[in-house]
Amino acid sequence: MKTAKQTSCGEGSMENRGLFTREQQERLASWKKRYPYPIMGIVEALRDVQQWHRSVSLEAEAHVAELFQVPLPQVHELVTFYPYFTTEPAGRCRIQVCRNLSCHLAGSARALDHLRSSLGVEEGRATPDGLFSYEAAECLGACDFAPAFTVNDELIGEATGAALDRVLARARSGETAPDENAGVRAEEPRQRGGASSGVRIVMEHFDDAQLHSLEAYRRAGGYRAWEKAQTMEAGRIVAEVKKSNLRGLGGAGFPSGMKWETVPPKKDRRTPHYLVANADESEPGCFKDRILMERNPHALIEGMLIAGRAIEADGLFIFIRGEYARQNRVLEAAVREASEAGILKQNIFIMRGASAYISGCDTALLETMEGKKAWPRQPPPFPTVNG
Repeated sequence: MKTAKQTSCGEGSMENRGLFTREQQERLASWKKRYPYPIMGIVEALRDVQQWHRSVSLEAEAHVAELFQVPLPQVHELVTFYPYFTTEPAGRCRIQVCRNLSCHLAGSARALDHLRSSLGVEEGRATPDGLFSYEAAECLGACDFAPAFTVNDELIGEATGAALDRVLARARSGETAPDENAGVRAEEPRQRGGASSGVRIVMEHFDDAQLHSLEAYRRAGGYRAWEKAQTMEAGRIVAEVKKSNLRGLGGAGFPSGMKWETVPPKKDRRTPHYLVANADESEPGCFKDRILMERNPHALIEGMLIAGRAIEADGLFIFIRGEYARQNRVLEAAVREASEAGILKQNIFIMRGASAYISGCDTALLETMEGKKAWPRQPPPFPTVNG
């Protein structure tokens, strides 16, 4: 069975299309038990179907609808809304070229033309042998490699003609592309423009190649802030963060303490409240989250633990864009390390999107998590108050 970590371009077939082996059925059913509510696993289940069959057929939709006990039109809406899913078979080697502003200006159209010429098929169509397909992606979160491209969700780098030709040649020779076993870190982000002479804060320890590991993170002082936070009441943590003037890394730079303060106290809530880290960045020039997650995942985990205690969260979630395959593996390994070390006081759930640009919007992200299409909600009420 092909799994999420087996993205060989040179292997695979269309057997079992519309049908599932017992092992596959068990995996699909396991998504109903992964998260607090069964429906939250439906997008991940459909991701598995897409990977196994290279498309989601109407028969597969019916199976998923029955499994999750939802109307068939609801599943069909997901399949036809999220770009990750296809109703016609994608190539075993599925190439995506980013077309967002940064990549467009850097020549993504030339890269797509190169693939069209080399493969002899139009965008979104598989080659006659089923080996290749290519498509433009709204954003891959890799502006530092503009125009960026991925193969089966794995970031390769800049989509030059030579780089694309290498991928095609490797796949035709039967090699796995890309090599997922080469390590957990991606290529070094490229410096474009003048280097900053400022003091490093977020990137202070990035020179340590092992920073993604628990041992290295602790060596750099990791989890000491979490140890301190555990001795403090929720209100005191919020007050401390407000005093520090810590701000979010989003475009608005909203004060973190002020945002946390808008969450109602636990005693006044009627429903569970969850903390969600939005790792579905999809804006021109944004790739900071990708770098942070692959270099320093434990910093994200520690920050979530502190924030979760401050707002008395009932659960912790990281929603990561589906194109961040490597970063997802790094995060899963880091969460596992922290859990085994007894650091986590509650589970941290990781959920993946399905290539919808709009899922980076906070309320659209929540809709995706709830097993719906990513359709933004109109506030009020705001997510911090009403979820």
